[in-house]
Amino acid sequence: MKISITYLLPTAKTFKKREQLLKSLSQILGSKATELEVLYYCLAFLNSPYAQEALVSGRHPTPKGSYPISEDYLKEIPVVLLSRREEVEDILACVQPLVHGVTGGEKAVLETRLSKLATPLLTA
Repeated sequence: MKISITYLLPTAKTFKKREQLLKSLSQILGSKATELEVLYYCLAFLNSPYAQEALVSGRHPTPKGSYPISEDYLKEIPVVLLSRREEVEDILACVQPLVHGVTGGEKAVLETRLSKLATPLLTA
């Protein structure tokens, strides 16, 4: 079973961290990043195989078989800041269509590509 986080709800509590990431991504991209791009970037790491393993390891599913995604869990998953514009653009180019609901072969290709981009960063 694959668990997916399909959206994030920004709160005042996370504003400072989001602003820091927005500034960093803007610097790397060479242009003003949007708040949506910041959330897409975070989703890339929160849906990685590393995050999937962290969610199910040592945790028990609810009676209906789902795993609750808590704030504590989200804190366990690092959002790694890349240094090259091309890498950031590649991650964003994978996440955006996935969030908008591509299916079938295209979905599988994008998920595999995204996994190859994010996993080495999280396991280094």
